[in-house]
Parts: sequence; structure tokens; C-alpha cells
Amino acid sequence: MDDICKEEIEILKSFDIYDHQGVILSPQGMEVTGRNGKKILQFSANNYLGLANHPRLNKAAKDTIDNYGFGMATERKGTGTLDIHKELESKVSEFYRM
Repeated sequence: MDDICKEEIEILKSFDIYDHQGVILSPQGMEVTGRNGKKILQFSANNYLGLANHPRLNKAAKDTIDNYGFGMATERKGTGTLDIHKELESKVSEFYRM
């Protein structure tokens, strides 16, 4: 089986359709660090606003996890909702004037 898989991979590579995922060892940004330590320009990330690594957002996320844990244990309707969810809903409603 191993030989068959290797052969199939070589065929994919020969047609330049082998999907190789690079390994990133740094936070996502305009520039990332690859597995070999080399700096790579990142043109395909959705982090175009630069918020994925913003210190204030990281701190807010850490504080929220410390206070509430990592997500809800179940759906809100059955066990209740968090105060921060209601606060967010209120702010979104106010923003959209609804």
C-alpha cells in the first residue's frame, strides 16, 4: 500500500496538482515564519486588517476565557445565555437601530 500511495503522490506532483501545505511557526500576519525559520510574505490570509494578532484583541480573548471558559457547554436556549452575549446583541441592535 505504501508503494501505491508514493506512486500516486508522484503522479500528482508530475501534474503539479499535489497539494502541499506549508507549516507556519508564527502568528498569522503579512509576514510569517516557515518551518525552516525563513520569513515568508503571506498574501493569502484573511487578516487584511491586521487584527488576528492585535494585542488588545488577544488580551480581551484571554480575559474572556479566564472569566467564562472556552465557549458554551450547550446551546443557549436550553441552559441560559451569557451576559456578554446579551450585551453583544444589544450593541448590534443599537448599531443597526433595530
